[in-house]
Amino acid sequence: MARTPAKPATKEISAPRGGASGGLEKAAKKVAAGTTKASATKEAASATKKAAKKVAAGATKASATKEAASAPKKVAAGTTKASATKKAASLPKKAAARATKASAPKKAAAGPKTRATGAPVTAFLSTLDASTRADCDRLDAWMTAATGSPGVMYGKAIVGYGASTIRYADGREAPWMKIGFSPRKQALTLYGVLAKASPSLLKRLGKHDAGKGCLYIKRLTDVDAGALEAIIRAAGGS
Repeated sequence: MARTPAKPATKEISAPRGGASGGLEKAAKKVAAGTTKASATKEAASATKKAAKKVAAGATKASATKEAASAPKKVAAGTTKASATKKAASLPKKAAARATKASAPKKAAAGPKTRATGAPVTAFLSTLDASTRADCDRLDAWMTAATGSPGVMYGKAIVGYGASTIRYADGREAPWMKIGFSPRKQALTLYGVLAKASPSLLKRLGKHDAGKGCLYIKRLTDVDAGALEAIIRAAGGS
């Protein structure tokens, strides 16, 4: 009897755990992970770039601020330098000007500002009020008698008598009156009369002021007329 051939044994091959779907899931996860990593890298690069830009912008701003702060100093330094250059340039001119001034001939020493004029004394006295004119007429008579010389106008408001010489501190000399008077607004001013006035005469004179070589009297009625005439006579006769 013929034998039926035995079927070869078949070994089952088990599919991988999870099957095809598990492999695909893993692959998908790897792809997703790769994408995420790539995205993260890109974002990190972008963030780094932005940060670099901010840093650069901050540095630029700081530099601009520093330059702006230093601008006034630079301007001041430039101005100082320009001023120094200008001064340096002017030095030769100043030196030349000094040399020219030193070599220039000296001007003659000026005399007194108030000089004798040819104006008549009577014309001046006629411009005064009555009481002042009366006082000045008496002074005119006393001073003419003391010096033996008529009055001469010095400037516009001084009547001088006799001849003398005025000496300045620097050694200059100029012609001047021996004695004189001027009816100032504040008081009658008498010139050159104090040098020979004795303390007893000044005490006897009465109400007066003295200063800068002048005697000041408000009105002749305020003083002793005899003492004043004696003072004038002593000064004019020297």
